[in-house]
Amino acid sequence: MDNNVKTFFDKKAGHGLPARSAEILRAIVSEYIETVTPVGSRTVAVRSGLELSPASIRAIMAELEEGGYLSSRNKSAGRIPTEKGFRLYVDMLKQPGEPSSSQKELICSAVLGSRTAADTAGRMATRALSGLTGCAAVILSGGLTTDAIKNIKLVKVDDSSLVVMIVTTAGFVHSRLVKMDIRRLNMEKMSNYLNSIAGGLTLDALKRRVMEEMKTEKALYDELMLGALKAGEAALNGMDTPPRDLVIEGASNIIDQPEFKENAESMRRIFAAFEEKSVILKILDKSAGQHGTCIFIGSECEAEGFGGFSLIAAPYESHIFGGAIGVIGPVRMDYSSIIPLVGYTAEILGKAV
Repeated sequence: MDNNVKTFFDKKAGHGLPARSAEILRAIVSEYIETVTPVGSRTVAVRSGLELSPASIRAIMAELEEGGYLSSRNKSAGRIPTEKGFRLYVDMLKQPGEPSSSQKELICSAVLGSRTAADTAGRMATRALSGLTGCAAVILSGGLTTDAIKNIKLVKVDDSSLVVMIVTTAGFVHSRLVKMDIRRLNMEKMSNYLNSIAGGLTLDALKRRVMEEMKTEKALYDELMLGALKAGEAALNGMDTPPRDLVIEGASNIIDQPEFKENAESMRRIFAAFEEKSVILKILDKSAGQHGTCIFIGSECEAEGFGGFSLIAAPYESHIFGGAIGVIGPVRMDYSSIIPLVGYTAEILGKAV
């Protein structure tokens, strides 16, 4: 390998590829997304724009196959990307772009046209997303609530317990007895710290914020801060939050995907997952607590029935509604257009509902 060749580094997978190899992989994945057929060296030569002979391209394709990025049933018929190849392709989409003006208008119309009912807005946004992508679309909502947090107060009971009281803007008071050693902790300072990170958040949002804060190095080495977070976590885990709802739109679009038309077993598994819903809830839960769009490719979903499928999801949060919205489709889905669509839909839901 030429050490002077620019290398694309895949941090998640922990290995790099020469720029030419990465470009050839990109060309193969892009072509396969469009055609759903194995890609040959001559097609790659045209699509990549690289000034390489078909023989040189074939040699690089063989290296990519050896590295697990491509596979082939018959080498003379071309190669197809593996899950590993798709993952690297997605990681190379540093700037996937934005939805078109017409797509944005359709999404905004779906959300804003139903803004008087948050559950309806979420359903209409999901329906629009399904129609735009030609895939199934799902939304996980945390239910309707105006329970934004107004104030948190910690009250000492004895050296080994305290009461956490959370007052919401709707006037409700949630309280929870927490057992922990508080002999060296200042209740007032702990309350002030929790209030500094909780103002305006819902209970679910505060749960996620507390978990994020507990991961920071400053919290780990600050006894008072860590104590406040532990008390908050224990209290929140015992409090009721609004019921969650999962809506699936466009499930029948899966039937029209070329790779599944003659694969009855894949169809059976994915529709069983749609029916059960707990599988999809598990995946969406992973994205609901994240920042930005999450992409789970094939086996990365870590869920039964999702072999051959991917899920792109993004969390959203507003003052009355929150959860995650996403798209389920074949591993071969058009990530470059669907990723920005999902992200934009989540953004509009968070702002408008």
